[in-house]
Amino acid sequence: MDRLAPIADLLSGPPRRILEAGPLDRPLVRSGTHVVQYLDHLSTDELRDKYMIDTAVDLSRVPEIDFVIRDNDLTPILETGSRFDLVIGSHMFEHLPDPLGWLTQISRLLNPDGGVYLVVPDRRYSFDMMRPDTTLSEWIESYLLQRRHPSVRSVFDNFALPVDPEGRNVWVGSFEPGSVPVMDGHGPKTALPIATRAAKGQYIDAHCSVFSPWSLVDLFRQAANLDLFPFRVAGIWPTDYRDTEFSILLKPWNDGDSPGTRFPSLDRARHDGRPSVWTQPDILKRRAANLIARVTRRVFRV
Repeated sequence: MDRLAPIADLLSGPPRRILEAGPLDRPLVRSGTHVVQYLDHLSTDELRDKYMIDTAVDLSRVPEIDFVIRDNDLTPILETGSRFDLVIGSHMFEHLPDPLGWLTQISRLLNPDGGVYLVVPDRRYSFDMMRPDTTLSEWIESYLLQRRHPSVRSVFDNFALPVDPEGRNVWVGSFEPGSVPVMDGHGPKTALPIATRAAKGQYIDAHCSVFSPWSLVDLFRQAANLDLFPFRVAGIWPTDYRDTEFSILLKPWNDGDSPGTRFPSLDRARHDGRPSVWTQPDILKRRAANLIARVTRRVFRV
């Protein structure tokens, strides 16, 4: 997917102040038309040191990090008085130990008509496919504990359960739990010592939350019922055919807004169920057209 396509209108307007979280070497936006600043838990030099031997990361493209935030606490930015028109995060929201706390702090960094744009991996089509969707109770526990590090359970699951769906037609095929192999170098025996280090206080990066488009919106809806979600879902772009990620745009929620506009209506069978071609109308149309074309070629020898 073109990750910026859903917010093209926002980016084509007047210059905006943008904060991008966790850009690594693939920031979605760079300074030019807009004033862009970057946030990460490590400095530029620390990121380059961390990924020194990772051939998938182009160290020359790691931008200068403007805000180094330790322990996922945005207080240092809040204290500067900085305010932004747009906060962007690509494949970072799932790493947050306390998503509700982070969203609360982010809401205080936004200008009145600001927004938060997130690109999130879809659990159903990624290495997290064997993990269950994150529950509200997990988020509430992290929020009440003001968790700054990934939980021991998240760390264990992150290293015990990742699978490699590559080479399997997840979208149109079928699979049973356990039929997709665990990634090389992972599994419960690998995960236990890593989780032990996390239990002793070491920060271990992990996917703390996993979602489908439907389950994430449902989590937001449940959190809003507890007054723990200061936003409305202004837009959601579910996972495209054969893609692995979706995106969502959040806007500040005001008491005078109509409750009926706060959350979109998603088809749970399509955006939360197991992958199936039969829940994808666009795919069915494409398949029908291909079948007609093949039959036509055979009958008329064209």
